[in-house]
Amino acid sequence: MPFWIVTLCIPPQEGLMPEQKKLRRQGITRMAEVYAGADKVLILDNTLQYEDSNISLIKMSVRIRFSAWASRLWTLLEGRLSKDLYVQFKDKAVDIAPLVDSVKVCNSISNAFDEIMRRVVLGRERERERERDHV
Repeated sequence: MPFWIVTLCIPPQEGLMPEQKKLRRQGITRMAEVYAGADKVLILDNTLQYEDSNISLIKMSVRIRFSAWASRLWTLLEGRLSKDLYVQFKDKAVDIAPLVDSVKVCNSISNAFDEIMRRVVLGRERERERERDHV
């Protein structure tokens, strides 16, 4: 079974010889092709691998969002181009699709709350203006 591990296929640049740097650049240019062509992609993050998967989707989403994996540039490629994306937790690999749906719901709720708060603040500002105008 063919596999791709980013840290093996694209090692950190420090200490590489010129030929290794050339191979590293070639690997980087093929990343989108690799992720798009992969049957499944498994995210291996050293902090998430110590976490149990038996938590709410919201907590899981937050942990993934603030993981070291999420801070890397190529995660956008992994997330957008992969057919099936999994995250390895301590006890099992978890399909990320339901998490994406829960994040969308949270974003919708958050946006609605932000709009309500904006209207409350605007309403209070208008009331203060009216009070000043009547004084």
